Amino acid sequence: MRYCESENLHLVVGCESNAHHTAWGSTNCNDRGEALMEFLYSSNLEILNRGTDSTFCSDTRQEVIDIALGYLGF
Repeated sequence: MRYCESENLHLVVGCESNAHHTAWGSTNCNDRGEALMEFLYSSNLEILNRGTDSTFCSDTRQEVIDIALGYLGF
């Protein structure tokens, strides 16, 4: 992240977060989601997910826990 900022480069990160937060389409928030949101607020990374298509599906649950993050480098 620091390198991309210093070189004004774009960055895309695929994150299998296993964290829940409504900001990226989860149905609820958990401690991991809150911690990740705190980190995102303190960095220049943005959530790139759009919509609420599930990224995790089991017999009993469907959830959005995989997210894409990006830095535009402007």
